[in-house]
Amino acid sequence: MLNLENIVFFGSNNLAKKCLINLHKNFHKSKIYVVTKKNYNKDNPNVFKYASKNKLNIITLGQICRSKKEFSVGFSIRYHKILNKKIIDKFKYGIVNLHGGPLPHYRGNANHVFAILNNEKKFGVTLHYINEGIDSGNIISKKMFKINKRDTGYTLFNKVNIYGYELVNKFIKNLKKNKLIKGFPQNLSLGKNYKINDLKKMQNVNSKEILNKKLIYKKLRAFYHPYKNSIFLKIKNKKIHLKLQKNQYGL
Repeated sequence: MLNLENIVFFGSNNLAKKCLINLHKNFHKSKIYVVTKKNYNKDNPNVFKYASKNKLNIITLGQICRSKKEFSVGFSIRYHKILNKKIIDKFKYGIVNLHGGPLPHYRGNANHVFAILNNEKKFGVTLHYINEGIDSGNIISKKMFKINKRDTGYTLFNKVNIYGYELVNKFIKNLKKNKLIKGFPQNLSLGKNYKINDLKKMQNVNSKEILNKKLIYKKLRAFYHPYKNSIFLKIKNKKIHLKLQKNQYGL
């Protein structure tokens, strides 16, 4: 029988809130501690507001480090702070992380953007355990899906959230049945750790590339966001403003 008395949840956005509601519903008898940003979204505080309303225990990373309690399991849902060994060691059954990309091939940041820039035909989302590396812990489960011609970085991000919630939900159901999936190790040689600096470099184009319509279209697809319908590409030290027009690009 698993000891699931003390559970910690890390996250702040809408997907995190949805997962927290599910976790709270299934483990309402457990003590749930929440690490979140109070001002993550001033118009919609998401996790903080839910945790406060339902009288969950809102704590900090520092409080976890200083605590003498042994926590059972942690849930990191699109949480962007690195959890060090001291925190990881506080958890009896480990911390599971929802990663927005298919491991081990896509580690790091903004994988939904890089997938289009890399002309991938498929993309995915992964639930894995956190270790001291970057997205390198044992894989619990993974969901792959096709990238169609009309997909943008934004639509891939949304699909990741939809399928990611399903992975978390399945893990919670197994946990409630006292089933703990240990996962399997990754072959890190198969993938790459993508960084924000890599993303910035992809916004650089030379004078010849700016005439390449296919290349520009691909970058517009990759960086597209409905609330930011334009991007800046760099030619040497100059910024060129490109506005994405839905009718023109079919997005």
